[in-house]
Amino acid sequence: MLSMSNQWGWTFDSIPDGTRPPTTSGTMGTLVTPAQNSFGSYVTIIAAADVDYDVWEWEVRLSQVFAAGNARNTVMRVGVDPAGGTSFTKVVDLFCGSPGPAYNLPCTFCFPHRIAAGSTIGVALSVNHSTLTAARAQAIIRGRPTRPEIVRVGKYFEEVGLTLASSSGTAVVQGTTSEGDWTDIGTLTRPCWTWRLGMGVNNAAQNQSIVHMDMAIGDASNKRMVFQNYGALMNSNEDSYHYRTSESGNCEADDGEHVYVRAQSSATADANFSMFAVGVGG
Repeated sequence: MLSMSNQWGWTFDSIPDGTRPPTTSGTMGTLVTPAQNSFGSYVTIIAAADVDYDVWEWEVRLSQVFAAGNARNTVMRVGVDPAGGTSFTKVVDLFCGSPGPAYNLPCTFCFPHRIAAGSTIGVALSVNHSTLTAARAQAIIRGRPTRPEIVRVGKYFEEVGLTLASSSGTAVVQGTTSEGDWTDIGTLTRPCWTWRLGMGVNNAAQNQSIVHMDMAIGDASNKRMVFQNYGALMNSNEDSYHYRTSESGNCEADDGEHVYVRAQSSATADANFSMFAVGVGG
């Protein structure tokens, strides 16, 4: 009997099966040392020998960036070497904010994007702080779909609203008792069809709050909602979590269209809050 849905025939997790979950700070993931507002050296998180098949979907996670009393916005760069070495080529930059310990929710992004079998997958980090404490990265890769004819896979990424000079997104003023205003964070240069959101607070005295974020595609007068009330938890020890981690927002968008975001906080609005979006196309 033919299954109506796809299933992955192969999965590899950079965390070995049977690894005990951490209860405090833990050691979940590979250590990656950042540079200040530039990228440190790539660190391999999945070796070429473990990429047995073409990857159709992959997931990356980042944790243990935060430090209480410090503003530590972070961008994670994912790179690959199709030849299986360590000469990495950038695939995408992802704004992760200041993720907390691995035993909570790491900052997670999951994409339908092809990586060739035999590739090495690596990560490099940029942090907006002079203390360059190593964070932890991990990844899951999936392939061998049982229904390849129904699986859509992207070929490129479109980063919107990223500010590499400060390892952040684009500034957004949070609303409190009502939605904040829409902020135009950029214009597409290529069509995209599925989306993810990133956010962070570059603030050494962050408010304890829940933040709901919206994202839309269109123009000043007409917008198509991609995400509504996409949630994040901001802690007073300066860490943050997306609690709808890696959720996708599917919306066909053409080059030339604008990306808009807004946010609403359960507490006093945090200063230096920023957001970014990343689209997959091709």
